Amino acid sequence: MGKWDFSYKKNDFIDRWTVSKLEEKRFITEPEAFDTALNEGAGYVQIIYPVRKRYLENIPDKNYEDIEMKDINKVYFPFEKARIDYSGFWKECYELNFFAQMFIITGKNKRKNFEIKTCGRAKIWVNGEEQADFSPYERNLGKSTEISLEFKEGINEITVWCNDLAERDANVYFQMKYKDEGELNTFISVTGDISKAAVAEKILKSCYLDKNSYRDREIKVLFTASHNENLEIDTVFYVNNTHLDTKIPAGKATLKSGETKLVLSIPKELNIGYISVILQIRLSKDIIIERILGTEIYIMENFPENIENIKERKKEALKFMSEYGDGNLQKVIAIIEDNGEYSRIKEILDLETDAINRRFDCSDFRMPALIWIYKKYRNHFKEDDLKIIKESILNYRYWLDEPGNDVMWWFSENHALSFHVSELLAGEQFKQDIFPNSGLTGFQHIEKAKKLLNEWFSNFFLYGYGEWNSAVYIPIDLIGCFALYELTEDKEIKEKAGRVLDHSFEIMAFNSFKGVMTSSHGRIYEKELKGRRTTESTALNWIAWGEGYLNQSIMSTVFFCISSYEPPEKLLEYEKWEQNRRLIISNVQGKEKVNLYMCKTKDYSISSALDYRKGKNGHQEHIFQLNITKDHDIQFWINHPGEKELNGAGRPSYWAGNGTVPMVEQYENNVFLMFRISEDQMVDFTHAYCPFEDFDEYIFRGNMIFLRKDTVYTGIYIKNPYKITDSGPLKNNEIVSEGLANIWFVKVMTKEEAGSFQEFTDRFCNMKITAGELYMEIIDFEHGKMSMDWENGFRVEKEEKVFLRV
Repeated sequence: MGKWDFSYKKNDFIDRWTVSKLEEKRFITEPEAFDTALNEGAGYVQIIYPVRKRYLENIPDKNYEDIEMKDINKVYFPFEKARIDYSGFWKECYELNFFAQMFIITGKNKRKNFEIKTCGRAKIWVNGEEQADFSPYERNLGKSTEISLEFKEGINEITVWCNDLAERDANVYFQMKYKDEGELNTFISVTGDISKAAVAEKILKSCYLDKNSYRDREIKVLFTASHNENLEIDTVFYVNNTHLDTKIPAGKATLKSGETKLVLSIPKELNIGYISVILQIRLSKDIIIERILGTEIYIMENFPENIENIKERKKEALKFMSEYGDGNLQKVIAIIEDNGEYSRIKEILDLETDAINRRFDCSDFRMPALIWIYKKYRNHFKEDDLKIIKESILNYRYWLDEPGNDVMWWFSENHALSFHVSELLAGEQFKQDIFPNSGLTGFQHIEKAKKLLNEWFSNFFLYGYGEWNSAVYIPIDLIGCFALYELTEDKEIKEKAGRVLDHSFEIMAFNSFKGVMTSSHGRIYEKELKGRRTTESTALNWIAWGEGYLNQSIMSTVFFCISSYEPPEKLLEYEKWEQNRRLIISNVQGKEKVNLYMCKTKDYSISSALDYRKGKNGHQEHIFQLNITKDHDIQFWINHPGEKELNGAGRPSYWAGNGTVPMVEQYENNVFLMFRISEDQMVDFTHAYCPFEDFDEYIFRGNMIFLRKDTVYTGIYIKNPYKITDSGPLKNNEIVSEGLANIWFVKVMTKEEAGSFQEFTDRFCNMKITAGELYMEIIDFEHGKMSMDWENGFRVEKEEKVFLRV
């Protein structure tokens, strides 16, 4: 056994451990009903499920004597992480356990102070003696506590056991921070070549992809770190989709001594999607170093183009989705419409009905398709299939007031709508039958569902979407709306569904640029921000307007194609804005009355959510977005990371959402962002996504950055010093600016609006800018004096008013 030494100073996170595998054990309780309020906003809400209540009534425990030390042998490589993190997504309820171990060296008997953080439970032994046991058990909300550990002189073994309950998305981690003055010396016990492990870690830490989006099958992995080892690297391609689990091993590759490039080939099974390229270096059974690089792929040779008629676009889209769509029940319909083989249909049907019968989270998104299949496509199935489908529909849990022990999510507007739609359509299909889980007849389910649906519609028509402008969740909402529009027997419900469809396509038309939704979003994920061609909203846009991209995301897109619905023609002008003037769209959405602002021209779109929850903890809200030209890789946004891990499962994550929400204001083509980050946040900087290599020109002048793509110019002012990330996965794609308090200002113009790029940069540099911690004033060369004050709002002098948001 070798010793791998590490040292830490005050407030450093102790991130070097050996760990066990994550133990996952199904947790099953007696079915129960419960009741709680719907979340009508975009933020996170804490819901205590009955399964968690039962779990906390009999919390498991571990004694030191129970631990198999030989199992705590895997070296943990943190990269950017400050903690041991097993976070992920579980479709059913699981009890989770893991162990961690490291050693601390002290010169004499003494106590040392630490801060530990977890969502579940962390129990700590020092030299076999229990010295700390912290168990907040707050789902996904990490809690901290100060602890003091007593050490003997010499080597001290620290062993940690962590336990939690996973209910769908779960933050499962243990974090430990050193709180004393002076250096803390530690080591981990390793079986294997430590020096080679250090080299391999350095190499993988420096790696990055040569592109942000791929149109062909060749991927280049580049490395900035030098090395003199031959390293064998296993590669795996993983499709980022919580509804599917697709991992495709791609074999081994060798990075030879001194080489800085590895060429990989995307497997032929993958054509469209946001994927993870997983690189693994295995030095021993205990030393496996893994790096994950995310990217979009869109490899299409025969994409249907220039189809003017929406009916023809629907036909072409069904053919496309039959071949390239995700393997869900909606694809079954596309395959049938494309006269596909029964064997393809049967394989998907069996997997999807199993997910429904086991009540996987998000199975409610599948149920409308299963009912649609039974109602409209039953002649394509055998009697045994129809029996399985009917039993799946009858035995489902349609609302939380029915008994269950699942962890399906009921509390966002998109899930609530899916459940209510499914219940109504199931009741209409089987009016006389008894539904075993509820004991209700189909008739009774109809009445119950109508009441719930009408409540949902009333709320929507008053406030719009709580998850405003969401490129992820508006398509999910449309699953139910298309299903109601085509299938329900209730004319009033159908009419309301049509109104929601009209309003939703209006939102998409207003907030799309060159076929892609490019606005601020109430909820979003990194894969939708970076994978603009592979988000379902752009496929809906292509069908509706002929601009956008068909792709693998088909849950509402298939329904759109088989429905009779067509969006209002008047919206086309706003989606394809081609006038030589700025289109300004300002509206309010949701019960939170979120003030939304979009400015777009034929060359760019810039949008934001104004003065939304400033200074508060964030979730998945995307507050500011800039897109330039028809190349959807040319985009720019600013946020405060919610976690340190680049590919983490956090909500907020590194790129999607905000740890602390900034104050944002916008006037036409100008956006101000003022950050006051909470001291308890993990990340103490703000940053911008900026793919420098995709721009034609970029210039750095003091605390200003200038970008040019074709004839579109962007000027950026940053109050605090900044640096461009020059190594690792974000090389030349990130601007980082340190500080808990900071101000960013962004201005975008075209050659027609500003003259030459030189003229634009000179005029921007000559603007008078005054910036304090809570105040900023600019004498703008285009709009005159504009000022933003944290307490007193936003003022544009020529407008002769102060914008104080509701």
